[in-house]
Amino acid sequence: MKKTRNRAAKSATESAIRREMLRRFRDSTSSRTFGLRLREVRRGRVTLEMRAERRFLQAHGRVHGGVIALLADTAAALAVYSAVPARSRVLTLEMKINFLAGVESGAIAARGKVLRVGRNTGVSECEVRDSRGRLAAKALVTVAISPPPEPSPRSQKRKRRA
Repeated sequence: MKKTRNRAAKSATESAIRREMLRRFRDSTSSRTFGLRLREVRRGRVTLEMRAERRFLQAHGRVHGGVIALLADTAAALAVYSAVPARSRVLTLEMKINFLAGVESGAIAARGKVLRVGRNTGVSECEVRDSRGRLAAKALVTVAISPPPEPSPRSQKRKRRA
């Protein structure tokens, strides 16, 4: 019985994380500009996907490294975001990325996974794969974690009136 309750609570938590992530994702200009899609969200793990569009190619017909880095950074930061208290803020402090293979076309998937979350920082890794499953890049990302903002006196007045 206890395991069933724990599974239900975990499922509800992951559902809430997914809803918040989708809301933030919709509001993100970079996600819309680059066509990033949220494929999977679990606590501490996020998978994003995008298409290798012609406009993202560099002079040699491969997706530009900056676009791959944006995808990796976003997936890694969102993985940490999924593992911290609701409404916390995360901001990339450092990213190290190895580009291992060029991507010419098709879907590109980035899987971010938390390695460690502390009080003020989180560390995650991200693997970026092309449509054939080939490892195109591997990143290690450190993010700053800020606590959720305190409610403003104005928003508290509105709550009291309601």
